[in-house]
Parts: sequence; C-alpha cells; structure tokens
Amino acid sequence: MNVYEWVESPDVREHLEKIHYEFTLPEAFCVVRSNQRRALEEKIAAWEELLAAMPDCPFSFESKSGEKIETDSFHRSARKCIEELRNLLEDVCRKDEKGVYKVAAPQRYKEGKGVALSEFLEENWKEFKGKSILPLAKIWKGKRKCLFFYVNPQKQVITISNDHPLQQYWMPLPTPFRRGDILDIGLSTPVVLEYIGSWSEDELVENGLSPKTFDEDEDKTIGTAYSLYKEKSEDTPNMIEKILVYPHRLRYYRKPLEESETLLLAVSNYLKENLTLDQMCMAYHVLAKEWEARALRKDFGELYDEDVVCAAGLEELGFEEGWEDNEEIWKE
Repeated sequence: MNVYEWVESPDVREHLEKIHYEFTLPEAFCVVRSNQRRALEEKIAAWEELLAAMPDCPFSFESKSGEKIETDSFHRSARKCIEELRNLLEDVCRKDEKGVYKVAAPQRYKEGKGVALSEFLEENWKEFKGKSILPLAKIWKGKRKCLFFYVNPQKQVITISNDHPLQQYWMPLPTPFRRGDILDIGLSTPVVLEYIGSWSEDELVENGLSPKTFDEDEDKTIGTAYSLYKEKSEDTPNMIEKILVYPHRLRYYRKPLEESETLLLAVSNYLKENLTLDQMCMAYHVLAKEWEARALRKDFGELYDEDVVCAAGLEELGFEEGWEDNEEIWKE
C-alpha cells in the first residue's frame, strides 16, 4: 500500500518521498485517519490493508488529559476501532424514524428527520455547497444518543467522533518547512510559520530558536503560525494572531499576497531575521497608513465627481476606479 498518497499536503508528501521515509504502523494508521478528503469507507479498506501487510507492535501514547494509553497489540486495537466505526457509519447513514440530522447552515439550522443521510444531503446540498468540510450531527432524542460526523464535498462521511484511543492520537512527520515560510493552511489562507513542535534541537537552532525556551513536554504533533486576525480587507489593516497548525496539512502558499496579506511578508522576513522588530513594526504602520489613505480616497471618489476631485487638486492620487464605479450615479 502506498501510504504517501494519503498525505494531504503535496509538499509534505514530496518531502517524505524524497527522503524515502518509512512509516511505522501507528504512523500509517494516523496518516490515513487524518486525511480530510477521503471517505471513511476508503479509510477502513486502507487500514485493513495495512494490518494485512505490516507486523503487529505494542503502542502507547499520552492523551491530551495526560492519561497514558497502552496496548500490547496495535492490530487488536485497530480491528476493534474499525469494527466500531463500521457500526457507527451504518447508524449515521441509514434511514431512521427517530434519528434527526442537524447541520449549521447560513443564518439558520437545517434539520432532517426520518430520512437517510444521502436523502438529507441531496435535498439540502445547494445550501451547503462551498464548504470544504461539513460538520453534522445525528441525534436520537429518546435514546439520548448523538453522533458528530463530517462530510466532504463529494457527500461522503470522512470521520465520526468516537472515544476509541486510536481516534485520539497524532504522530509528527518530517516536513520541509522552515521558520518564516509563508504557508497555506487550506482554502488559500496564508500564514507565517513560527515553529513545529517536532523539530529537534539542531532544527530549532537552524531556525534561529533556542532549545532552552521549549519545554520537553511540548506537544510534538502541532506547530504555531501567524495569521491575519480579521477577514481580509483592502481598506483595514489587519492585526496578527498566533494560531495552532497541524504541520502535515500545511503546504507552500503559491499565490501572490494581496492587499492586507502583504503584511505577512514583513512578519516572514522578521522571523527569517531579515528585518528587526522595529523595522517590522514600522512596515506595519506604513501599510496601515496606506490602507487608511486608500479608504479616504475611495470615500471621496464615491461622494464627488471628477470635476470636484480635479478642483481639489487630488486628480494625481488615483480616483479613476471610483469614477468608473460611480459613473451612473454622477449622471443622475
């Protein structure tokens, strides 16, 4: 089985193939599980193929609550997990008179009762289209039972939340990314990488970080990055916030940075030590003033016609776009 093809990020996949990375069974199981595009039925088939091809092994990990989870047979635990997910998938998809589907749609909740999942999605898909992953729930009120699950754009269930230990763990993988790289976290959303938890001491030093600043108990499966705090706007300077990222889902951002996204370039060069902190902050203020001036020009161009703009001596500042947009208004 080709585990590489299950790695979502093309850049991480290429890197792993380049270094001829050999997956352990727990790593391969995790890579398949965490794929957000492939159907759960495909994942179950892939897991069974892994169990048939790879030798059994003991496995342990620490849960987010600090509890140590151990098994002396990964095969046995995986087969139990697969069986549970099969049963849950059947519960989620079948027509059930008492089961009610609920999903958050724009401005309201959509609800479906007494129908199969395929019917519910077919009837309401136009409202959900455009979402990369759709979160849903199926609720049995009388039984006090609720299942949370996710559907991909092909209307396939990709994962169902349950408490089995093999649904809870994450394992770090090598990536090609470095501190300050501008990366895509999905849906063409750029961020600037700060660090990856699985970096070794040498990698931390290579990226300009001191290993002493990181706790040994730091989560090795995630990383941190900087993103724009508010929605992208051409008129408003965006604040920067730190977010958590899953490194194996990242990819290089290949589109040109637009409007307020250009602020990320200054952050990137600061982290790569091409700018000092003062220089990065000054760059932010320059960009903020530019956005403020652009907003004022836009307001002036919308309020007044070309004659007023010229009379005010502002024709050199670029109002042509506003004039074209408001040509019909001026005629009135």
